Amino acid sequence: ALRDVLDAFQAKYPGVEILLKAGSNSQLANALLEEQNNPQADIFITTELFTIQSLARQGVFQPYRPRGGDRLPAQFVDPDHLWTGLTQRARVIMYNTELVSEQQTPQSIFDLTDPAWRGQVASANSKNGSLQAQVAAMRQIVGEAATERWLQGMLSNEVTWFGGHTDVRKAVGAGEFKLGLVNHYYHYLQLEEGSPVGIVFPDQSEDSIGLI
Repeated sequence: ALRDVLDAFQAKYPGVEILLKAGSNSQLANALLEEQNNPQADIFITTELFTIQSLARQGVFQPYRPRGGDRLPAQFVDPDHLWTGLTQRARVIMYNTELVSEQQTPQSIFDLTDPAWRGQVASANSKNGSLQAQVAAMRQIVGEAATERWLQGMLSNEVTWFGGHTDVRKAVGAGEFKLGLVNHYYHYLQLEEGSPVGIVFPDQSEDSIGLI
């Protein structure tokens, strides 16, 4: 957790004062834009690369080369050193193990449009940065038409759209839904709470698109 990292930094550098401002991706991004002429933050950490790229284009960041950054693969570092990747996340299918057996689980995100799962799938809505990033990646991988068919299929299959992934994981953990489309770490967070949840890393067959 980020708090653990900050605590370790503080222990190593006790003379450096840390003020952590937490919030949603969009809230913090908007704050950075509002403060652009009088910056109040030194570091911005988010899980959404598209937000980082947008802020970089708008001149919010200054170039910085962190120690050890030269050992990272080129695709995880901005060419102008305006951002550096820290972690990776995968879009996965979480399921309630008391309602769905491992053998029954869908093995592809495209399976979520199967009528067999009608009304049994939860997902964050279109305002969520991770879903936006997934859709953008799908447009690049499978094309506009296939992505639109998937979205229409999700709507037709009566997927329930939540404001965020925390609501999704808790609803699946409570058995309100059989399946949830989440970032992988939300499954582990719900597992830590003692919920009967399992995880599927989808689209792993040879002709599939792989993790997004």
